[in-house]
Amino acid sequence: AKLYTILAIIGIALLTLAMIFVPYPLKMDAKGQYMPLHVMHVFPGEESQVEEIFLLPGQRDIKPGAAVARLSSLTIKNKFEAIERELTSNTSKADMLRLLKKRETTQDPQMEIQLAEAEAKVKSLTFQKNDLIAQYNLQTSSGETGMFVVRAPKLDQLDPRYQQWANITGSDVRETLTKRAMRPNEPIVKLGATAGPWRVELKIPQRAIGHINKSFATEGQHQTETINGKVVKYLPVDTLFSGYETERFAGKLYESDVHIEAVPNRDDHNETEPVTQAYVYVDLPKDKEEQFKKAGADVRVKVICGDRSLGYSLFHGVWEWFYEKVVFYF
Repeated sequence: AKLYTILAIIGIALLTLAMIFVPYPLKMDAKGQYMPLHVMHVFPGEESQVEEIFLLPGQRDIKPGAAVARLSSLTIKNKFEAIERELTSNTSKADMLRLLKKRETTQDPQMEIQLAEAEAKVKSLTFQKNDLIAQYNLQTSSGETGMFVVRAPKLDQLDPRYQQWANITGSDVRETLTKRAMRPNEPIVKLGATAGPWRVELKIPQRAIGHINKSFATEGQHQTETINGKVVKYLPVDTLFSGYETERFAGKLYESDVHIEAVPNRDDHNETEPVTQAYVYVDLPKDKEEQFKKAGADVRVKVICGDRSLGYSLFHGVWEWFYEKVVFYF
């Protein structure tokens, strides 16, 4: 019995020493979604009604400038017709003043001023009309001045592979949005440059962001690399894709890719918890890249925040709860 007692004491002592002095990586859990680096929502731009959506669910090879949807707006129609009425009125006025000027034998200074004002007004209104047509892609030739087309945005990338979009909306919105009134801030579809680079759009819980920020601020707890002649900090990340739980891939969380603002977010229990948005770049094998390129796929990550003591790395959550609920209380 004494031998067993001594061995137990020695074991507890060794375990305690290991918990205090043995270093072990501190890992912070977070969740995110795998998305293309370039993602754009296409908005109506004006309060309007959706008449037709041209894109199919999951459609690829959508060129920048391609028609996304046709809409009609009473606001734009009234604005366009008001400009046209005023333009017609001032054009007629300018034409009449030019005709009177030709018939007059002597120059009338007042007439010259009126003609200059009318011509300036015509020029300004013509510019407004053309700008309105260009801004909303108005279909003026059909006679329906309130009808316009929204188009896929441009992509400013040198690689020609990036010069295309894919419809990553996730559902067929043609039935749900057609003939529906939409506000300017409501997206019609979501487009992603799926042929380009991808990243994990991460939501870091409030309880983890402090450890991550501390690792970036403490020497030896983060890693560095040189990009375009500038030394940048990053933390290694282990990533686990939903549906591929037996494969772990390395990633990087750069300091510049961590937002400085926390925003509310609904968790799995429908409770609001502040989260910080961040981005993780995953190093996938070339032969496996395509099979993981599913927009919106769930990803679990562990952000490695440098070495701490073994006990703290394993039970930091317990210690933080105890400190907050007990020590801080007093």
